[in-house]
Parts: sequence; structure tokens; C-alpha cells
Amino acid sequence: MAERDRVRERLLEIAGGDAAVVDAAVTGSHASGGGDRWSDVDLAIAVRGEMGPALERWTGLLYREFAAVHHWDLPVGSTVYRVFLLPGWLEVDIAFTPAVPRQGTDHVPHLPLCAPQRAVGGGQVQR
Repeated sequence: MAERDRVRERLLEIAGGDAAVVDAAVTGSHASGGGDRWSDVDLAIAVRGEMGPALERWTGLLYREFAAVHHWDLPVGSTVYRVFLLPGWLEVDIAFTPAVPRQGTDHVPHLPLCAPQRAVGGGQVQR
């Protein structure tokens, strides 16, 4: 479980330094404080601009930094759920979704990234 937590926190740290990432949130069982020893890492990332370069960059990162051994995609509408298998059977699921501009503008607000605590909506974090 320590490895899973380390991977999740490192991915959020990386998201915080990625100019194309508008917001990121922990999803899945850990978003509500749940999870057990079999839980995987689930994140959602809102991407500014083209999705292709972000998917390529993050895929390369998972293979280099976390030694991913395989990945596959589940596209749903404009979102791509990219699922990575890491050594030790740790699964990392990242939902890459386009950031949506505010209505009537081309401006995509840059929201504070969620820390590895529970996201509670509107970019707010419950600590």
C-alpha cells in the first residue's frame, strides 16, 4: 500500500508541474477515504489544449519513472481512460479529459490541483 500511495502522490506532484494540466483529482475508492490493499490508483486530469501530446508525454513518463509494463485505452466521449499496469500488479487508471473553457470565453481557468486528499467539487479539497 505504501508503493501505491507513493505513486499516487508523485503523479499529483507531476500534474502540478505540467502546464497543460488545469486540474487533477483523486477518484475511485480513495476519493471517498475508502480503499483496501487491492485498490488501484485512480486519477482524473483536465488537459488544456490538444489531448494527443499530453497522452504521449504522460505515457512516456509512466514507462520511464514507474516502469510500466503495459497500457491500454478506454475512450468514452472526449475522455480517454488510460490504464497502466506497473510492476507488482499495481494498476494506475488516469482519465484524461479536455479542460472546458468558461462559457462565452476561450479562457480555461487554472484551478488549484487537488492534493491526495478527497476532492469535494469545484476544485476544493477536503483536508
